[in-house]
Amino acid sequence: MVTGLRSALAAAHAAVDQLQAGSLDQSTDGELLDLWRDLERLSRRLPTVEYRLIHEANTRSLPAAHGCKSMSQFLRGLLRLDPREAHARDMAAHAAGQQRALTGELLPPAYPAVAAAQAEGAISPRQARIVTSTIENLPDQVRHEHGESAEADLVRHARVFDPKQLGKLALRLTACLDPDGRLADLEHTSKRRGITLHRDEDGSGTFTARCTPELTERLLVTFDALAAPRPETDGVKDPRSAAQRRHDALLDALALVQRADLLPATGGVSATVIVTMDAEAYCTRRGLARTGHGAIIPAAEALRWAGAHHRVLAVVLDRVKGITAYSSTQRCFTETQRLAMYARDKGCTFPGCDAPPQWCQAHHLIDYAEGGPTSVDNGALVCGNDHRNRITEGWRAQLINGRVGWLPPPTIDPLQRPRFNRLHDPG
Repeated sequence: MVTGLRSALAAAHAAVDQLQAGSLDQSTDGELLDLWRDLERLSRRLPTVEYRLIHEANTRSLPAAHGCKSMSQFLRGLLRLDPREAHARDMAAHAAGQQRALTGELLPPAYPAVAAAQAEGAISPRQARIVTSTIENLPDQVRHEHGESAEADLVRHARVFDPKQLGKLALRLTACLDPDGRLADLEHTSKRRGITLHRDEDGSGTFTARCTPELTERLLVTFDALAAPRPETDGVKDPRSAAQRRHDALLDALALVQRADLLPATGGVSATVIVTMDAEAYCTRRGLARTGHGAIIPAAEALRWAGAHHRVLAVVLDRVKGITAYSSTQRCFTETQRLAMYARDKGCTFPGCDAPPQWCQAHHLIDYAEGGPTSVDNGALVCGNDHRNRITEGWRAQLINGRVGWLPPPTIDPLQRPRFNRLHDPG
């Protein structure tokens, strides 16, 4: 028996040698594609032979005899496989290969439709895994009632659709058979949602996201509307890649939302991209500008961001960066006053705090109840945490030579020497 199998394997190697050496030059397109399909069918049939080897090795306890804790570990060492690939082959053998009962007789495969399709070469190992994992993830009751028909339906689809399309059909089938489980999956996905944005030194950034189905769908709709290639101009196609077009679509969507004034205010100022630069940089478009979140960019780039929609707030700074004062009798700082403080303070003024201006509140240096005016010279940007806690702890802020300094309580420094936050403006 083994001699016959070895002869068959030798013949298969000889056939592969012939395939490798054969010429394709004289084949027609149709012949080439037929040959390709037949080769794929052959490669899909081969795993079913390995399933027999895996089951026979299990029957003989070969993994234990070779000091391995599992068949997956045994396959890794024997065939030099990646751990995930070894595990996948072991699981596939259990799903689509024949089993032996404790008494020794052969049992049908756990998934007979999958096994038959693989033996025929009609579906790939990847498609087989999609079918079996879909059914195994169904609740026991649903699987008992619908598992056989679900297997048949998915194998039928696998003969027509590629693995990605089959995966979508499998999800749809699961949602129909187990709607309660689908709802639980959505709740689990919602708990894992999140976006992490990492900003680089040059102001660019990279973000990773775990999106809910709703955010994913809204992004896809946005990309449908805004990420299409631009029409050809003088025969020149849009040079952007698909990924670049999606980036630009998201940028356009965010700009549209801001221009529509639909975002809530942040720190008393309507959500705005803030850039500050000196008058020379503004007039000449040369030099540097600073964004509200601390990035340093070319002034020309900052003005390009703004386009025709920007507004200018003239803030005159003297040599020690004091702002020419203008006062108000109102209790709350105006948006214009807050923007002026954005330009001067550039963020939370408490020493060591890196909160950007959009996260800050406007603090009266001399309390309004004590007669302090609501003016830029009597205001300072302070983040919510420092605003709540530092005053209570005994800290007191003053405007010293145009910069906000914080005087610590005597328990921290008996001399109460002022301390400045140099994170936003080291100079």
